[in-house]
Order: sequence, then C-alpha cells, then structure tokens
Amino acid sequence: MKSLVVLGTGWASYSVVRNINRQFYRVIVISPRNHFLFTPLLTSTTVGTLEFRSIIEPVRNVGFTNSHDFHLAEALNCDFEKQIVTVQSSLDKNMVWDIPYDKLVIGVGSLPNTFNVPGVKENAFFLKEISDARQIRQKILRNLELELAPKCSKEEVKRLLHTVIVGGGPTGVEFGAELYDFIRKILTDEYLRIASDQYNNSYAIGDCSTIQHNPLPCTAQVAERQGRYIAKSLNEIANNGYVYLTPSKPFIFKSRGMLAYIGENKALSDLPEFKLKGISSWVLWRSAYFTRLSSWRLRIQVPLDWFKIWLFGRDTSRF
Repeated sequence: MKSLVVLGTGWASYSVVRNINRQFYRVIVISPRNHFLFTPLLTSTTVGTLEFRSIIEPVRNVGFTNSHDFHLAEALNCDFEKQIVTVQSSLDKNMVWDIPYDKLVIGVGSLPNTFNVPGVKENAFFLKEISDARQIRQKILRNLELELAPKCSKEEVKRLLHTVIVGGGPTGVEFGAELYDFIRKILTDEYLRIASDQYNNSYAIGDCSTIQHNPLPCTAQVAERQGRYIAKSLNEIANNGYVYLTPSKPFIFKSRGMLAYIGENKALSDLPEFKLKGISSWVLWRSAYFTRLSSWRLRIQVPLDWFKIWLFGRDTSRF
C-alpha cells in the first residue's frame, strides 16, 4: 500500500481525504488545524446566528485506519527528491520529525491579502478561521456592552458602534449582512438598548495554488472540486499499478453559480440556469449549503441553530 501525505484540512485537502480509495493508499494528514471548517457559513458565527461547533467537522471522523495518521503539526520543508516532509508539532515547537511519502498533496490554503490598504494589517480583524470569528464576536459584544456604560460619551458611543468592512467579496458582503441583521434586532430605542515536471508525485490545490494561464477564484467550490479531481486521478494511478500517467482530462472548473446572503432573510443567486433574489433565493442559499455539509452531525446541528435563532434570537452572551 502506498502512502499519501496530505497537507492541510481545508476544502481541497478534505475533499481528497474523503474521496481517495483507502484500499490503495494509507492517508496521512498534516495540519495545525484538526478540523474541517465549512467556510461559507463562517460569517454567521460572528454574530451568533450559528454556533462555532456547528460548522466544523473533526478530521479524525473521516475514519483513519491508524490513530497516528493525523499529525497536528505544520510542514516546515518538503524534500521532493527524497520524498520526505519535515514537520513541527503545533503543540511543542521542539518536536520536529520527518514523514516519508509516495504521493504528496499540498493544500495549505493562503494568507489573507490586504492589497496594501493602509492600516488593515495593523488594525483589522481577518475572517478566515473559527478563531477569527470568535475574536470578532467578542469585540462586537464588548462594544455593545461598553456603549451602555453611564460614563461613555456620545463621541465614544459613536466610535464603538462604527464598523468598517474592508473588502467587497462574498465574505465582506455576507458579514455586513449578518452584522446588519444582528444590530437591527438588538438596537431598538433608548429604552431597550441592546510547477515542476520532475516532481510527478506532488500536487498543490486550493487557495495555496493557482493554475498557470488559467487562475481560478479562491472559493470553497473551486477547492472542493480540485480535491475530487486529485482523488480521482490518484485512484486511477493506483488502478494502473502506481505507474505515473497523465490524467485523461485536465482539470476544468465549471461554476455551479454563486450564492450570497444580503440580510433580512434575502439572498442573491446567480446560477447557470436562472437568477433569483429575495426570500426564494435565501431559501435556495440555505438549502444549497445544507446539502453540502460534510456529515449528518452538522446537517442536524446547523438547522437546529437556525431554528433556535428564529425562535429565541441570537445569543449575545460573552464567554
């Protein structure tokens, strides 16, 4: 059995792990994050629409044959000639070891891009991980509580309640929509203030990579599709006796469309077959993401969170 080392636990890497044929490969995953994050719903956790645990799936739930096949660590170096990855423990920086591989898939994602906007790196929160969403949620609730303090001046209240969103992509737009819904329901009035050819055994997918002459957007849809493609290609190689062969078809991304929540139970849908807006689009938005959740645990947890919000409102407790 050949060893397949996968770097990362994002959409691309997780898709490989879920779709690879375990009869052919012993899968070893290396990542400083021990869970898969359903990023399209990450903005909903910043204001309490969804709980943090409702959009994460422990990687070990995928079903490793060996408990030691997941390493909570960071890859320091990849020796493509010797086919060895050097990793460092995320819990103890003094622990460094080598992991050999027969096939390597690199899907480590990317860092947020500030596009050199002055002050963003120094003063802004980024929104890419659960820890980022938690920080944003704590900051929002802190400011809402602080502005109610008797000695808080009008100028300070205005500053505390002023939010700047840098970026007009799906994350920025949907966070703005979630924040709008949150503030609109809490703040009512004053009485109720609330490529190298020689390395055929290594792959790069997801946000950390770009296709030469054909760059694709850094979205979960692209990354998940790339992961499926790599898993299928590796299974074909295994069926061919592990002899390297060029896949019969190159990776071609065909967008299934874009969905974006814009607040007040409304969304925009831009699909190949049709376009929608309003409440019907919002129903489609939620239904589409619900069907893409990676496990039955999440498929039960997320609707329960949505129902709780509809029944009781968003959770404003700080912890």
